[in-house]
Amino acid sequence: HEAKDGSGYPLGIEGDDICEGAKLLSILDKYVNLTTKKQADGEALSEIDAVIEINRNYKNQLSGVWLRLFNRGMTAYLNQ
Repeated sequence: HEAKDGSGYPLGIEGDDICEGAKLLSILDKYVNLTTKKQADGEALSEIDAVIEINRNYKNQLSGVWLRLFNRGMTAYLNQ
C-alpha cells in the first residue's frame, strides 16, 4: 500500500524505493476495491469505470510504468 508520492503505508516509502511487485499490487488493489462493494458507498464500479477512475484520480500515487502496462492489459481484456 505504499504510494510513489510517499503517502502510502505502512512505511511511507516513495518512488524507486518501492519494489516493483508492490507498485503493481497497488494498482491491482485499487482496481479490486473499485470493482467490488468494498467502497464506502457500497457501489461497485464497472471495469471500464474503475480503469478511468484509477487514471483520473490516482495517477500521481502509482508507477507510470506499471499503470501504462495495466492500461494496455485492460484495453486488450475489455476489447475481447
